[in-house]
Amino acid sequence: MKNRILGFDLLRGWCAILVAAYHLMIWQVDVELYSWGLHGVYIFFVLSGASLTLSYKAKFDNNFSIVEFILLRFIRLAPLLILIELLMFLRGLFVDGFSFNLIEKSLLTASMLFGLGNPGGTSLILGGWSLGIEFVFYLLFPLMIALAFSVHWRVITIFFVLAQISFVELTLHGVVNFKEIWVPYTQPLAFIAYFFLGILVGKFILLEKDKNQPWSFLIGVFFFIVLLFSSGISAVQTLTGIRGICLLALVVCIVFFFSRFNPVSPLLKRICIFFGDISYGTYLLHPIVYLIVTKSQYVKKTELVFFIVLTLTIFFALLVERFFELPVQKILKKYQSNFIKVNQ
Repeated sequence: MKNRILGFDLLRGWCAILVAAYHLMIWQVDVELYSWGLHGVYIFFVLSGASLTLSYKAKFDNNFSIVEFILLRFIRLAPLLILIELLMFLRGLFVDGFSFNLIEKSLLTASMLFGLGNPGGTSLILGGWSLGIEFVFYLLFPLMIALAFSVHWRVITIFFVLAQISFVELTLHGVVNFKEIWVPYTQPLAFIAYFFLGILVGKFILLEKDKNQPWSFLIGVFFFIVLLFSSGISAVQTLTGIRGICLLALVVCIVFFFSRFNPVSPLLKRICIFFGDISYGTYLLHPIVYLIVTKSQYVKKTELVFFIVLTLTIFFALLVERFFELPVQKILKKYQSNFIKVNQ
């Protein structure tokens, strides 16, 4: 890819592992490090906005089809999501029995349209809510990138940031149990500033001349470490007030400074690409791997569960990416290309 940022691949993989570790700590030792699980996901929204800008800005300037863009993004997310959704559907049939609610959630998940209606409550997959919201941002991307490159981008940026902060503050005001407010909170408006600010990061990268500044990457690593120790005593405290605003800024800064890392060393390139390759699979597969591992009577120690689950998750994520996602995407892109040609 012409505008591929290897630092983004590295960060994407780190965040996927961070989210998996967050869930493992809850399931194994009942410890919730909120900034790991919450902002580890929110970094994905910023990365998405930046990466899409780098990949599609020039194409949209040359009248690239919006329909083709949406189809390509669907092809990128859908294969693995639908595979895991099918596994969860079968598990639901065997464990809970048939229900219309299960059918409804399965169809919404497979269509990627569940992000338009309470993704936190309609997703059949743990973590799937963020993919539903991501797909909503894909639908909005052609408009948002036009706004980001308009003369009024500063005012528009302030609008999106204030809209997100206001929504989060109003939704979480007075909330004690974050889980009870999860569905109203997990709406696109709660994360739209992350995505738009990511588009601005991509815009800055396109406009700047010196794109490789390794020393800046060290600042990104420092900020990432700060994020690890930034959880409040509750999820609400982590997301609201001054802490919430500072973590919003911190997440954007992390993505920006990781964008400066484009190593020339073949080994470092391979490491970055590896983390990028395993990120999506790690994010979606770790709950399934955890269920399988914890069913074993031979794995009881917490430390051993952590090690085995993370290792197997990364291993299967790599296998799935190489032998399932890429082949299926290749086939679907062929049909998508034919569809676009027929309808032009």
